[in-house]
Parts: sequence; structure tokens; C-alpha cells
Amino acid sequence: MVIPIILGGAAAIAGITGLVKGGQAIVNGSNAKEIMKTAKNMYEEAEEILEMQREKTSEQLERLGELKLQAWSEDIGEFVKLYSKFKHVDLESFASQDSLSPSHSSKLANLAELKLASLKASEVIKGGVSSLGAGALAGVASYGGAMMFASASTGTAIASLSGAAATNATLAWFGGGSLAAGGLGVAGGTLVLGGVVVAPVLAVAGFIMAAKAEENLAQARKTYAEVAAKVEEMGLLVDFMVKVEDLAFRYETFIQKVRKGYAQQLHDLRDVVGRAERDQSRLLLNRIKKLLGRSLTLDFRRLSLADQKQLHHIWLSTQILHTILVHPLLTKEGDLAEDAPLVLEQANQSLLELPENVGAVYG
Repeated sequence: MVIPIILGGAAAIAGITGLVKGGQAIVNGSNAKEIMKTAKNMYEEAEEILEMQREKTSEQLERLGELKLQAWSEDIGEFVKLYSKFKHVDLESFASQDSLSPSHSSKLANLAELKLASLKASEVIKGGVSSLGAGALAGVASYGGAMMFASASTGTAIASLSGAAATNATLAWFGGGSLAAGGLGVAGGTLVLGGVVVAPVLAVAGFIMAAKAEENLAQARKTYAEVAAKVEEMGLLVDFMVKVEDLAFRYETFIQKVRKGYAQQLHDLRDVVGRAERDQSRLLLNRIKKLLGRSLTLDFRRLSLADQKQLHHIWLSTQILHTILVHPLLTKEGDLAEDAPLVLEQANQSLLELPENVGAVYG
């Protein structure tokens, strides 16, 4: 009969269609799983690269932060101690002969600022760098001036440095806020680095795991596209951190160079102090102070012209070192400070413009 044959044929076709659709569903499911696997691997690889670079940048910032503390405590501290022995210091007569470039002369530090920062740095070092909270050294490196001058009391130096690190998302990120530990460290919330909002980038792992892509090929493709976009942003973060690491390294190299030459100038300044103490110890006031066991009062005006120039020259070098110690590498928002490379370049140029006999100690 025709009808049963037709019905049988229709059933067969339906069965074949069902098999085809079932087979297609299996293929789609397999493809979805493969897409999600690729997306997951792509994200994990990018995450690993990001974390490795974060650690490298953090280590470089910590080295720079520790070096800055040493320079403040040892070099600037010694300068303040020796320079403060002199009264009636007048360097105006030398300004027209030997001067800093305009970029430096507009932001000169005074002795009180230098003394405050050196005392704070000394306190931190005495208390042990390890006593600082996560990110504090990175903070000294990134925001050296702001962090060292943050408080008028030296008694809160360690607390203020650690506190700043605990409340600044960027410092938390660079000071131990690893991805494995939760992504943004103690600060949490939204963090912007190099123009990239970090929190959504890190959250991508969550929706990879949550997506049931094996049941939906379209969803798998959508998730892959979202992951690819986030991976690209992670690449931008890595590029940004490479720039921070490079800039921090350049600042570290410059400070090390300056410290070597500065050590010679401090040695020369100690000689000036020694000569002044011998020459001025016979003054009545100093005789009385000597009997009382007090420090002698040294009059700058009684120094030889050569020794007066020594004080002026180390003052110039101190201003150059100070500029590099205080200038931030990052903005408060966590972006790279655009003028940081220029400031370093100007500091190098200022070293070259120092009087010939001074410039020689800096090579």
C-alpha cells in the first residue's frame, strides 16, 4: 500500500534527520568545549605572564625604594649634619658663577625639608625595612617625596609609610597583591594602571568557569571573544609594568652613580669642617663651648674662598640628588608620570653642568 510506504519513508527520513541533528549537536558540543579550553588556556597563559611581570616590577621598585631610603638616611643625613654646623651661610655670591639649570632652581629644597626626610628614612632603617607593610618600599620608590614628607613627626614614619601602602591600590598591587592571593591585595576595589581598569580584567577567570559553553556553541564563541579582549588588556598591563620597571631601573642607576661621587664630596666637606674647627676653635665663644663640651659654632664667613666654594658645590649636588629622590614615577591614579623621564634627563644634564672639578667625581 502506498500510504504505509510513505509513512515508513517519512519515519526513516525523520530518523536520519534526528541522527544528523544529534551528530551535529555532538560536534557543536565538542567544538564548544574546545573553544572554551582554548580560551581558558589563553587566559591562564596571559595571567602567568602578567603575574611574572608584576613580580619583576615589584622587585625593581623595592630595590629603588630601599636605595632611596639609604640615600636619604646616609647621604642626605650626613650632608645635613655637616652643613648645619655652619652659621651665616651665604651662597648668593656663587650663584651667578655656578648655578643649576632653571628646571632645578625652581624647586630647590631647604635644609629643614632635607633634615625631616633624612630623619624619617633613618628611623625606618633603624626599625628594619622588613617592618614596613606590603608595598611601602614600592611606595617610597614611586612616590618618594610625598611619602617621606607626609608627616611632620618622625615618630610615625614607619606607620605612615605602611599605612599609605595599605590604602593605595597601586602600592598593594606592586607590594604583594598577587593574582593568586586575590588579585588586588589589601586595597581591593577598582585599580587603574596604564589606563586599564584591572578588576574586570582579573574577573574574566570567573565567567570562563561559570559559562556552560559545552551546551551552547554561540555562548562559547561569545566567551572566547570576551576572553580575547581581556587578554589584550592584560598585554597592555604587562607593557605598562615593563615601562615602570625600566624607569625605576634608570632612576636606580642614576642614584647609584650620584652616590659614588657624592661620597667624595662628603669626604671633602668633612675636611672643610675639620679645618674650620681648628681655625675657629680659638674664638672666645668656641673656647667656652669647648670647655662645656658643646659643638663649636663655625662661621661660614671665616672660611677660605676655596672652602666656601666646596659648600656651594655640594649644595648644588644635593639639589640634584634631592630632585631624583622626591620626584614621583607614578601619578596618584597609578599611571606613569609623564615628566619622570624628562626629570631624569635634566638631572643628568645638571651633573654635566657642574663645575669641572666637581663634575670629575661623577665621571
